[in-house]
Amino acid sequence: MTLEDYAGLGAKSPVLAATFTFFLMSLIGIPITGGFFAKFYVLNSALKSGLVGLAIILVLNSAVGAYYYLRIIVMMYMREPRGDVPVTAPPPAAVLAMTICLLATLYLGVFPGRVLDFTAQSAHQLVEITPTPTVFPLGQ
Repeated sequence: MTLEDYAGLGAKSPVLAATFTFFLMSLIGIPITGGFFAKFYVLNSALKSGLVGLAIILVLNSAVGAYYYLRIIVMMYMREPRGDVPVTAPPPAAVLAMTICLLATLYLGVFPGRVLDFTAQSAHQLVEITPTPTVFPLGQ
């Protein structure tokens, strides 16, 4: 599949194109998507740890990625559809999977605190439950 195969997908299958666009926006890091908070927390952690070089690499890679993802979005909505690329309806299981993933990505973008609190509690419980090994000095 080439980039040109996405031309006109917004006209041929608006729901599929909108779903794909939402996921691409999450990969770019647009707010209200899970991708935004993922990039935000990684960037924040890198800066708090003094890893400025890593933060710069993250920002540069995000800009390069945005260029490629926006090209796909432009192709889907602003180019005429090619007649030789058929768009078939996805099977019901794929529609269900895409819907669950879309809702999860949206939920992570709107309510990231709930998931972060849950993971922090889980990590704390895991560390609390794990027994610390007893270290014996050599020779005893």
